[in-house]
Amino acid sequence: RTDPIPVAAMVDAAIAEDRTTGTRWHPLPPMKEAWSRALALIDAEAQTVHRRPFAALSPEERGDLLHAIDRGDTRAPWDLPPQDILRKVVLEEIVRAYYAHPAAWNEIGFGGPASPRGYVRLAAGRQDPWEAPARGR
Repeated sequence: RTDPIPVAAMVDAAIAEDRTTGTRWHPLPPMKEAWSRALALIDAEAQTVHRRPFAALSPEERGDLLHAIDRGDTRAPWDLPPQDILRKVVLEEIVRAYYAHPAAWNEIGFGGPASPRGYVRLAAGRQDPWEAPARGR
């Protein structure tokens, strides 16, 4: 049994600590404000379309709503670009948090950081004995 990756807690910690990659997309505000506004805008969209908050929607309704936002097909008044909010704030941080967790590394074939053992075989196409074999070889 594998415990789920605590993405919400990881994103929440990044927001609380105002941790960023150093990139800020124009015309989006700084991370803390962008997240606050993003969540409010997504919730307003859910209220406008479904007359319920986002958290009360079914998984299918949530998916449909997020896809509509990604297409720019919104009904609530948005003061920020919907696609940018979804892609450059919400999804980017969620993906970053997910793949920063060691439990997700197997999905992409990453054996973990080289330290403390280090990499020995550095030439192209070679791998250390402890590394997982590459797929398709």
